[in-house]
Amino acid sequence: MRTLHQNVVVIDKGVIEGKGLVAIKLIKKGEVVSPYVPGQPTYSINDVLSMAPEEYKVLRHYGYQCRENIIIHEQNDDTVIANRDIQPGEEVTYDYATTEVTLPLTMECHCGTSSCRKVVTNLDHRDPAWQAKYGNMLPQHTLKAIAEWNASVVMKDRSQPVRPTCAA
Repeated sequence: MRTLHQNVVVIDKGVIEGKGLVAIKLIKKGEVVSPYVPGQPTYSINDVLSMAPEEYKVLRHYGYQCRENIIIHEQNDDTVIANRDIQPGEEVTYDYATTEVTLPLTMECHCGTSSCRKVVTNLDHRDPAWQAKYGNMLPQHTLKAIAEWNASVVMKDRSQPVRPTCAA
């Protein structure tokens, strides 16, 4: 079973939708919410979505929000850290687009935050503003997808003919 921060509990009715994880005490920015445990299996979202409820334990209970409060640590793709303070009673949430770059994903969002994107997709990592928001605080596979996308855009730009400018 996945290890959780001592101040996080599973509740029957998530604040946003369904079951969820909620902080019962303050969790400070930078604290580990769910550590990587050597030998612990890792799962893609496809794996988790196809698991029986007794198999996935807490993995499916991470909620979504455009103003998430956790992120997968960039140096260890299986360690979850708080990327801002998580207040008591606040649902533990993350931005699904930070991890889902290969699985087809298009989801309407109704999180209601001021930064709500309204639609979340597996292609959000291609947006320069989204990239600027997260910087290097992303899992390695997402950083690789960003680098590959940005390189393809640069190559496409280089293949365009350069128009000569006329001197006045």
